[in-house]
Amino acid sequence: MDTYLEHIFDEIDSNIKLDEEQKEVVITDGDIEVIAGAGSGKTTTMVAKVKYLVDIKNVNPSKILLISFTNKATEELKSRIRKDFGLPISILTFHKLGLQLLHQTRSVDIKTSFNDIVEEIIRKFGKKRKIRFLICTKKYRKKKDLSKLILLSLNFIKNYKLKGKPSIYKMKLSKFWKHFFINLINEYNCHMKENGWTDFEDMILEATKLIQNGKVDFPYQYVIVDEYQDISRDRFFLLYAIKKQYHSNIIVVGDDWQSIFGFSGSEIILFTNFKSFFPHSKILKITNTYRNSQELIDIAGNFVMKNKLQIKKQLRSAKHLEKPIVLVPYKQNSSGKIKKVLERISKYRDFSTILILGRYHHDFNIKEYPFLKYENHKIITPLYPNLSIEFLTVHSAKGLGADEVILLNCSNDVYGFPTKKKIDPILKNVETIDASYPYAEERRLFYVALTRTKNHVFILYPKNSPSIFLKEIG
Repeated sequence: MDTYLEHIFDEIDSNIKLDEEQKEVVITDGDIEVIAGAGSGKTTTMVAKVKYLVDIKNVNPSKILLISFTNKATEELKSRIRKDFGLPISILTFHKLGLQLLHQTRSVDIKTSFNDIVEEIIRKFGKKRKIRFLICTKKYRKKKDLSKLILLSLNFIKNYKLKGKPSIYKMKLSKFWKHFFINLINEYNCHMKENGWTDFEDMILEATKLIQNGKVDFPYQYVIVDEYQDISRDRFFLLYAIKKQYHSNIIVVGDDWQSIFGFSGSEIILFTNFKSFFPHSKILKITNTYRNSQELIDIAGNFVMKNKLQIKKQLRSAKHLEKPIVLVPYKQNSSGKIKKVLERISKYRDFSTILILGRYHHDFNIKEYPFLKYENHKIITPLYPNLSIEFLTVHSAKGLGADEVILLNCSNDVYGFPTKKKIDPILKNVETIDASYPYAEERRLFYVALTRTKNHVFILYPKNSPSIFLKEIG
């Protein structure tokens, strides 16, 4: 990089240390997709990009919008960009953006709980059609539980909207279920409209129409989207409409290897085929990881790339660790093994952070571990006071890191890892299922679990029923 550019990066901030790939992202103009490996410093890169736009390109901060998917993520970005660097840019979730746009045209009353509405519609419709819904299929005849049908209906409505409202007539549903869902959604929409309510999904869809029709003011010249691998179809339509109507620069950052939210609408093809949707875009990669050892990312990368449809990249690390993955078998329960693992970790350093990860919430019950207890919502280990421990599901842990990771219940079971839990055939019509490779999304989820560590991953598994994934990495 020439002297002039080095001077630019000195001006941006001497405290922001960037590698050559990160610098290229910062100075590249136009639409960009940044494919960022796990632990590669994507937040640092986004911060530097914003500072470059403001300090070097003289872009007014009010013209820059940064979007992430959760309130927690936006708060972290606000702390970094606004507090640490004093940059007053807008940092919103997609829902907050949708709400801002709708408020330009009307007042909005967001409703967040819909069980009562759906139950009322089901009872009303069932009475009208002289149908008892609890006996209309073998499945619900067995359960005899209205709450199950309500939950099914709520999931269907939400994912139907996340998909951009596809035709129900074309779905693989019986005549009864097509009739049921068409009437359910019509009644649901009428009920919402009569009461002046909107839900989160309709908020995005309505905001998209306002953008498409040029009915709102959209002041942002640059739109930066974090965690873009989690994009769902409705959010993509909003982003695409912004580009078409207002010609904003679209900059997205993410990692297709960590696309793990198909159950909530994310579609990996919207990430892997970015250039087909934004044909003038540039595809850049940042591949130096500052969290994992080279040995760990080689194992994890080879594992996830068994699916050749994932974007190929070779991550690099200056860190080395001879055996970063430790397989820990157990016979009946893992309690004693976890105690031994904690004892081992306690000897590594004066203080260690530990993430205990499960595929499901029920993988961890603190009552099964007499040497652990909760205190002020934190896990305490009186035996090893130099350890700071937290339990999370792997989904909740994405984006986080710890000194050491303990991965629970890697079994070959319905609720093991990978999960073999079957999706309701009705919901298959609206949920996003990646069938490009066996257990495609579960493989990415396992990759996320492996890459949360700065050092070791201790994988606990039942000796008589190990996960099929362990045969590939061990």
